Amino acid sequence: MVHYKSFSFIVKPLYATPSDKVFHVGNKRITLRDFQAKVYEELLNIGKPRAIFLEAPTGAGKTYTLLIPMLTNKYEGIVGIYPTRTLAKDQYDSIYNVLTTCGTETSIEEILGISDEKLRKIKESLEKKNLPKLRDFLSIWKIEAIGETAEEQRVPEQRCLLILITSETVEALKLILGKQSKIETFTELVNKLFLKVDYRIIFTVPEYPYMFHEMSYGEFEREGEKLWKLIKYYAQFLYNVNTDAIEKTVDAFIKELREVLDHYRRELGVTRDALRTIANIYAEFFRYPLFIDEFHLYTDIAEISLLVLLYLYASDIRSIKKIIFSSATPRKGLLELAEAILKIFNISKRKITASCRGSGEEEHLIRGRTKVTFHCVKTAHGGVIGLLESQSCVPEIASDIIVKEPYKKTMVILDRVGLVLDTCEAIDKALKKEDRGKLRKVYITSIKIPTEYCEAPRLESLKKGDYDILIGNLAIAQGVDLKYVERGIVYAKDMESFIQRFGRVPRGKDGEVHIIVDWEKLRLREELEAKELDYDEFIEYLRKRRVFPKPRYLSWLNTYIGFFKLTFPIFAQSLWLSVLYRDAEPTLYSKLRENIPKLIEFIKEYFNIVRPSTSIEIFLRGTLSFLAERLYGNYITIYRLMAFRDIPSIDMKIRSNKGIFEGKYSLTVVARNFRISRCKETTLEVNFEQRVRAIPILVISSKWVSKETIKRILNELQELNNSVFSFSFLGRLLLEKEFTLEQVDRRGSRVGSVLLD
Repeated sequence: MVHYKSFSFIVKPLYATPSDKVFHVGNKRITLRDFQAKVYEELLNIGKPRAIFLEAPTGAGKTYTLLIPMLTNKYEGIVGIYPTRTLAKDQYDSIYNVLTTCGTETSIEEILGISDEKLRKIKESLEKKNLPKLRDFLSIWKIEAIGETAEEQRVPEQRCLLILITSETVEALKLILGKQSKIETFTELVNKLFLKVDYRIIFTVPEYPYMFHEMSYGEFEREGEKLWKLIKYYAQFLYNVNTDAIEKTVDAFIKELREVLDHYRRELGVTRDALRTIANIYAEFFRYPLFIDEFHLYTDIAEISLLVLLYLYASDIRSIKKIIFSSATPRKGLLELAEAILKIFNISKRKITASCRGSGEEEHLIRGRTKVTFHCVKTAHGGVIGLLESQSCVPEIASDIIVKEPYKKTMVILDRVGLVLDTCEAIDKALKKEDRGKLRKVYITSIKIPTEYCEAPRLESLKKGDYDILIGNLAIAQGVDLKYVERGIVYAKDMESFIQRFGRVPRGKDGEVHIIVDWEKLRLREELEAKELDYDEFIEYLRKRRVFPKPRYLSWLNTYIGFFKLTFPIFAQSLWLSVLYRDAEPTLYSKLRENIPKLIEFIKEYFNIVRPSTSIEIFLRGTLSFLAERLYGNYITIYRLMAFRDIPSIDMKIRSNKGIFEGKYSLTVVARNFRISRCKETTLEVNFEQRVRAIPILVISSKWVSKETIKRILNELQELNNSVFSFSFLGRLLLEKEFTLEQVDRRGSRVGSVLLD
């Protein structure tokens, strides 16, 4: 039985401040909000490299920034980059819905030359392979936009292409276009679609522009081999940087690289024609202004990869060099390195902060009047530990809240996947007890396994509001817009995640938010109960009283792996460009020549900001030793290290109360939340209904060891974390040494154990 006390207060409505910039887009009248108008003014100067850091509350309308370049009549497109595929799809749907009210959709099939019979077969094939429908990721619109004031010039009718690029949609396009490879598919898209429209809005995850920038877009094994064989030249580069020799001999170094190009081309099969094909595809897809949404959500390996993507975009001679960073809670460390890159390439920056107020017109309402209730939980510890412990009470408290008023559309947000399922189960039992079991419940996490007490989500149903209760973690908190939700039940471990989650509910209407906190927060009752606060006043109060701690990030940036992953793709691109532009005119070669000194400059800026060691010389020597002695594995290893994400999934067989489901899932997520019963022929067998709160570790020998030994092993593994292993190498190591995957709690007690055979 959870013991908690509650108190409530009101957060007043929040409205965006409108500007005097008005457009008629088709039959729709659109008044730009103040920050949108400022972005519009910035984009009018197309020739000036510019980075805009846009800070606006969740729900303020940052997504509509994608349409602003089209209104200027100076750009041919924009690329929206999102941290997850779900969010990219959500934003595609949002812009699609806007265009249905102000544009006319044209026939994609006609443009692609697809007959009715062929279209029928394509639809059957897409459904059979569980791939998205054509209009779920690709559409073309006729749009006319004019300014309302007399001095505004008419923007001629434009054909606007919306396209969502993810692994699933690329597979669907391969089938639709009848192509065997991704390169052939992208080439066909350029020839049949991109050259026939005036404006392109591309929604994607960072992997695609990242891979194109590396000019590395083939099969894993082949691309990994190319990258692997470049490491010795990278090591030579670092050695020259460390001795300061390279700054004096840049031309000599480039000359040496040029002399080995023929060797590269024979050994690696790199031809200028192949690279030119990739470069041309990139130019049509990713040279436009970048809109990087939810900038603060990139952490760990993805944080480094995003910085590489930014560097390569800024350095590319073909890019427009207009970048919009959008975030409700910008993060200092990531911003510092991003700003260092912008400075190196002479891209000026401007910060734009959305102006908001407590009253206004309904069309500019961000969030309505919100009743906020703090539920203060009695926990074993106080402080930050108590706040962490309070998450385990969410299932019971959420059940109490929902049972009292079951017909309000509700969203529950917490952290751990296992607790998401516990909450689903607790709510299901409570509703059945009250004879309310017919309400539809859905859970949203990275693991999607059907259960008897909660459905796995379908995005279309999620957007339409078919579900009554939504329970999820980061997967639901990262920007998906669900305007029909009336009530939020929120747990957050830090201030940044609280602002994001509080912003989910309510969107554009009145509502209520229940916040689960530790017992110490009951001291705020006298100051807050029955009060009415402005939104900004509320957020500032939470910060001053330290209701939620500042977020803590585990960064790879100060490790040898992090530095290698940050700088090696940039160095590799310089070599590919030297192949492509080897015999080009002098201006292109001069651009290539600049790449190496600028990379040296960036390395020095990196060291000044991150400070991974007492001196740059010591750190570079350590990196060279790491390359020589600690980089284990094979070609697949090195490709995965260069991939945008950090950890691939592995084969699992998961048993729930609805059956057995096989697929690839994250070992980290599963081992932290569910009991692993055994490993059979490299496939882990998992019991979905036996949930744990564990730290997974690998232990040599199948025999159980003491808590002291576990602590010693954990300390030793810190050093191991600075090495790179492929799964095949790790598999061989496990077979030779006989490892056990142990699941232990934070006290070091064993909660699960399985021999990896």
